[in-house]
Amino acid sequence: MKRNLLQQAAVLKAVDGAVLAGSTAKVGEVLDFAGYRSAILCVNYAATTSDPSVANVTLTMVEGDTSSPATAVTFNVTPTVINALTAGVLEMHIDLTPFKRYGKFTLTPAYTGGTSPNIYAGATITLGDKNIDPTPSAVTIYKKA
Repeated sequence: MKRNLLQQAAVLKAVDGAVLAGSTAKVGEVLDFAGYRSAILCVNYAATTSDPSVANVTLTMVEGDTSSPATAVTFNVTPTVINALTAGVLEMHIDLTPFKRYGKFTLTPAYTGGTSPNIYAGATITLGDKNIDPTPSAVTIYKKA
């Protein structure tokens, strides 16, 4: 059993839990991925009304080298469009090694048929595999030439 989990992982709020009305997107927090190699993003969702025939939430992400990320991310697999009429949790396992230092997620609701639903959605992210390599000291390190 891993005993230093708190040194290897961080659980952060990615997108505040909120009621998403109509088509108004909810933009998340700026996340600093520095030192982490992987993540698990969990999106919790549920429609508060079931009048429309379709109520979806789309997940998008931007990244950047500064704390104002703005470059759209294209994933190797298109994230699932969430059917919010059925409450649940979408779990995405993310390899952070090719990403820039900062990232931000957005949840955008959409519906067809009936009236605009109120969709509750929010996301948390667990950053893991923290790089905690030893800090170099001032001594000379001997190694094979």
